[in-house]
Amino acid sequence: MILDAIGLRHITQWVVNPHAPLHVIVRDISLRCERGRWYALHGVSGSGKSTILHLLAGFISPCEGEVLYNDRPLPGYAADELRVIRYSGVGVVFQESWLINEFSVLENVQLKGHIANIDPVASQEMALELLRALGLEGYENRLPATLSGGEQHRVAIARGLMGHPQFLLIDEPTAHLDTQNKKNMMKVLHTLHDRYGLGMLIATHDPEVAYDADEVWELRDGTLVCVST
Repeated sequence: MILDAIGLRHITQWVVNPHAPLHVIVRDISLRCERGRWYALHGVSGSGKSTILHLLAGFISPCEGEVLYNDRPLPGYAADELRVIRYSGVGVVFQESWLINEFSVLENVQLKGHIANIDPVASQEMALELLRALGLEGYENRLPATLSGGEQHRVAIARGLMGHPQFLLIDEPTAHLDTQNKKNMMKVLHTLHDRYGLGMLIATHDPEVAYDADEVWELRDGTLVCVST
């Protein structure tokens, strides 16, 4: 299945805490991302950026509104279609790398393929290709604890790209990097975007990273404002 667009329509998301007033994270949010374009979601910490990524990835369900894949509401997809989408439609890279310390770099990247029941030989070939693309050739048998923070994040990006998804959602890719490594990371992301024709959505609090995108949305007090196209 080819995804040409993912999006949200009139999403309102809240958190219920029995010991506190209802907390609305985002209110009446709508957005649409097209394959091949680069988007940025800019906002301060706690503004709802990660919530939007999790909604788009299908990790959480909206309290109100709809998540759309190819302009169809997500509940309209059959279970087998959703499995394909989650392997080869939308890839996700979290702010923390969340690598499994007991697994090698190669095993961490292959994990997504294993969960999707992809042929192990094909999965390994794809993982090795992605590691080469991310400058990690020769790192296959190393453990995460032996890598720098930037190297760990590149392994997480390789894992997110397993299945060659049409969209990659990335949460704060430069949050823990110094100036030079931030530049290196952005160069890597641009290379991947061009090589694979990805639709890419980056959530970031860094305006320098945000305004590198084709289109920039800013979260302000739970609402979404397009500030650059």
